[in-house]
Amino acid sequence: MPRNQNLLCFLILILAFPFIGSAQKQKLIIKPLPNWIKKVPINSSLKVNESHVENGCYYMLLDEQILVKEELEYNHYALKIMSDAGVQSGSEISVVYDPSYQELQFHYIRVLRKKETIQQLGIAQVQFLQREEDLDSKIYDGSFTAYIALTDVRKGDVIEYAYTLKGRNPVFKNTFFSIRALEFSQPIAQEYLRYSTPTNRKLYHKINGKKVLKQKTFIENGYSVLEIESSCLEPIEAEENVPYKSDPQYPYITVSEFETWEQVVKWALPLYELDNPNSAELKKKVAEIVTPYKKKEDQIMAIIRFVQDEIRYLGLESGISSHKPTESALVLKRRFGDCKDKSLLLFRMLREIGISSSPALISTNTRQYLENDLPGPQQFDHVTLTFLFNNVSYWVDPTISYQRGDISRFQFPDYAWALVIKEGENKLSSIQSNTAIRKKVIQEEFTIADSTSPVKLKVTSKFYGVEADNIRYDFATSSINEIEKGYTSFYQKIYSRVKKTKGIETFDNDSENIFTVCENYEINKMWTFDKESGNINLEVYPEALMADIVVPEQRIRKYPLALNYPLVLEQQIELVLPSNWDINEDALSKKNPHFVYQYNSRKTEANRIILQYSYIIGKDEVEPYDMEQFCTDLTEAKRLNAYSISWSSNSPNNVAKTIQSGDTNWILVFWTLILCLLCLYFFQKVYAWDQAPRGYVKYAANIEGWLILHGIGMFISPFILLYNFSVAGYFNINTWESFTATQNKALYGVFFTIEMSSWIILFCLNILCIVLFLNRRSSYPKIYLFFISYFFFSLLLDIVFAKMVNSEAYLDEIIRSLFSVGINASIWGTYLFRSNRSKITFVYTYDKSLELHEETPWNSIKGYETPIE
Repeated sequence: MPRNQNLLCFLILILAFPFIGSAQKQKLIIKPLPNWIKKVPINSSLKVNESHVENGCYYMLLDEQILVKEELEYNHYALKIMSDAGVQSGSEISVVYDPSYQELQFHYIRVLRKKETIQQLGIAQVQFLQREEDLDSKIYDGSFTAYIALTDVRKGDVIEYAYTLKGRNPVFKNTFFSIRALEFSQPIAQEYLRYSTPTNRKLYHKINGKKVLKQKTFIENGYSVLEIESSCLEPIEAEENVPYKSDPQYPYITVSEFETWEQVVKWALPLYELDNPNSAELKKKVAEIVTPYKKKEDQIMAIIRFVQDEIRYLGLESGISSHKPTESALVLKRRFGDCKDKSLLLFRMLREIGISSSPALISTNTRQYLENDLPGPQQFDHVTLTFLFNNVSYWVDPTISYQRGDISRFQFPDYAWALVIKEGENKLSSIQSNTAIRKKVIQEEFTIADSTSPVKLKVTSKFYGVEADNIRYDFATSSINEIEKGYTSFYQKIYSRVKKTKGIETFDNDSENIFTVCENYEINKMWTFDKESGNINLEVYPEALMADIVVPEQRIRKYPLALNYPLVLEQQIELVLPSNWDINEDALSKKNPHFVYQYNSRKTEANRIILQYSYIIGKDEVEPYDMEQFCTDLTEAKRLNAYSISWSSNSPNNVAKTIQSGDTNWILVFWTLILCLLCLYFFQKVYAWDQAPRGYVKYAANIEGWLILHGIGMFISPFILLYNFSVAGYFNINTWESFTATQNKALYGVFFTIEMSSWIILFCLNILCIVLFLNRRSSYPKIYLFFISYFFFSLLLDIVFAKMVNSEAYLDEIIRSLFSVGINASIWGTYLFRSNRSKITFVYTYDKSLELHEETPWNSIKGYETPIE
């Protein structure tokens, strides 16, 4: 989050919650154990499967009891520490509560160690922290966490503690409801739940999910009591991507005083009553928004987009604000609000142009099985809006930013059911909205000039429906620089040497909700040489499509697998080749009851190949018994992805023709022999050339000191040159054709021949230098300088030719080599010409009549017999 945004959020919190920053004012309240509870002892005989225990501890007891009328919630827990890891994870207690309407009362915290009981309330460290757990979701609820760090906890201890929360949110007007999970991801030895309400108040309950419990209801001391017990609970192994309409993975119990949905509507109606119905600011803003539009449907969409895009999402949900929306005029003024605030504002603004609408409560969690659940506000965690236009009902989520499309194409998430807050509403409404279109079409055009020049890649991606909304949001909330880095990185992972040649361009078709992204790249070294076949190959992959086709890792499932339905993915790869290219047109497909994957290749022109891929999901889920076949078929479909073209021996028009090992370019072999003989002839004359010694010495020094390191480099060089020569494949006829089968045939041929010849001459020069070095010839320093200079200027010539034929693919390697040779020349050239050791080592001449003389300028140097560096 940017620093200024952090500051803004801090200021908002300071203004919104007067108790923020006063955590130190919260005090630990200690009270005796209440007399209304049923005391539940720890049953040590109940065991769990210790192999299922995570983090080294588990609950021996979960005991929760609620006194409905008095608004008291008693919590009693016992945690068994199994290991040192359990000491770390289990020796801290935290309780979350809202001090605006709740009071936290602790009764005891004790450590049970064999027969010893250690009280902790007096010695444990207690802190009250304001932790906004939904901060990342832009929701600030004002809750506090009482954090207690226990002392001297050991392996084998049982931590037992009990506390009561007094008070409930006044927004519910003393009407009780609750949702609580019955099983968890950890094993539980003993679980006890108790709900007590006066006999004149009816309490309904329902257990959701496959759970068998011991439960009973009875009358006790004027209270109607619901009691639920269970023991030795195995942990739930949750599965990913489970459809909402499936049974819940974690069984839970719903308890509520609401008997009908109509009662819930009557509870919610006062919260959404018109506030300040004659707000001049609101009327003025509506007029400003709709004035440019004549059609009513355009006015509706303009208002929706204003609320979605220009009223940012931020929830201040302490106390009754958790369910009661903020006054619309205030939301408009400060330009932020949560789902209920934005829905009420949209309701008010649509009302100003004569459009009838209603807030709608949504459950983003239960969704499909909401209709079978108990009525109550506890079910809902989101608010949207439904409105009527031309006798057609439409749904809109004001919290989704950057949605586009006209009113007939407007998308709404598959929330399944909603409770519309409208007078007389007495049941849930099935949401009938536009099908959530999810479609992506990727077009990649590779323009291939030859086998050495960079390949030009143009990518055009079109996103439809929900996909357009998502990508539009990304571009609106991220910097173009970061987006371009991400897009470039995607292709660099596929083709390695990729660089952007033009900035990303976007085109937005608002009315049809189509968002288009255009990218342009250059790919170096896209061709690869296959030593076995002798071919130069180029491969392309439909990775843009494959990235969205994921084979599930978990094939054996208890619950169905939810699919991203409906989804249409298409990718077209077009290869624009330098000449006519023959291909075998293919059409392959893989069909499964849940998807269809298709691929075909065809020619549209002599030098254009089209590869078409598509993936369509036809169902919203995969049943567990279909998983194995689904994963197998999807894996096979993903194998139909790569496409390769090859430059072969006879003609560039032949594809993937294998070159046998005997297909040798004999003309170049013959030219190499001639060149070697010429080098031998001229280098004999160079070898016979005498260079007078650079002084007079009594005898020649041996090759020692730094000259040994220099000599090692000289001996290694021919092997490196031979390796590079063989890898380049100069004698393979396919390599020659890859250079000459282009529009600049003569120029490429000249470049290829000169480059090969320079390597041969360089190799021969290297051998000559080795011979001169071993014979300590006086001419060696100058011949070495010529050798290294020739190497340097050969690389410069390579750069010139590479530019002439637009072959920038190897420039980076040439430049690195040029830099290395330049450093080598400067170091060893200086050493050979300036060091004393070199002057008294390289003294022998070809003409044996030249004798060494005793009179020498070196005899004045003490110890001249041992050369001085």
